[in-house]
Amino acid sequence: VIADEVAFWRTEESANPDAEIIAALRPALTTLDGKLIAISSPYAKRGELYRHSQRYWGSDDPHILFARAPTRVMNPLIPERVIAAAKERDLASAMAEYEAEFRNDIESYIDVEYLARLTRSEPPELPPMNRARYMAFTDPSGGGADGFSLCIGHRENGLVVIDLLIERTYTAPASVVEEYSKILKRYFIQEVTGDRYAGEWVKGEFEKNRITYNYSAMNRTELYTDFLSVANSGRVELPPTPRDKLLAQFSNLERRTTRNGRDIIDHAPGTHDDLANVVAGLAAFATNYQEAPTHLKVRWAR
Repeated sequence: VIADEVAFWRTEESANPDAEIIAALRPALTTLDGKLIAISSPYAKRGELYRHSQRYWGSDDPHILFARAPTRVMNPLIPERVIAAAKERDLASAMAEYEAEFRNDIESYIDVEYLARLTRSEPPELPPMNRARYMAFTDPSGGGADGFSLCIGHRENGLVVIDLLIERTYTAPASVVEEYSKILKRYFIQEVTGDRYAGEWVKGEFEKNRITYNYSAMNRTELYTDFLSVANSGRVELPPTPRDKLLAQFSNLERRTTRNGRDIIDHAPGTHDDLANVVAGLAAFATNYQEAPTHLKVRWAR
């Protein structure tokens, strides 16, 4: 078995696909006296490639060989000027691609095993209750592979409870807005918060369905930063999702440090965070929300 670019394996079906796939392969390889060869440029300091480098690089294990070398050691025909230009463009990326160094500017965002303990076993959706004040957060999309997601929740005894979490893909956005508006009204919600996706289109479409669309005062990184505080203090109850898709999306989030020293939290290349984004948004919204006097418009409070 040849596992190519194993450091970049991602899937929304699993929180750690490289470990699970390799574990599934080992019994057959043992039975057939097979060999596993994993080849990859290094990436973040996590996953099977990094764990094996920590354990076997430079070791005397007679059954496992871990080879690690810069590009020009493996292939001296690569011009030095190509590598120098890559380092000038993006030093961290070039050090991983050409010098076989694991990246220091990328780290995991959250402990998914801990999030699993904050997830209720059932049901996936809690019905509306008259005594609760519900809030909603949405992450619109234009259709296709990106999901158009909606999260509804409420506060209860200091806990942010996620009552409902849904996503629609490959569906006309206007029909999704109509469907979501009906769900919002079922939970006695007259407004929803989201980003400025597609300018005024989403806002206008919701308002056609008599739902006020408010722009989020926080960007993606700020939402995830706030959610981390809420989650680490155990103040959120998450819903179960098919194949643990929500947990898988949280596991694919990365904290990256830009050249100017600013942290950005976003999903890894080739993955999605539509469900994770609305859960983080709802938790941040509910945590920062304060009830205003009835004669004033309800606003965010930070």
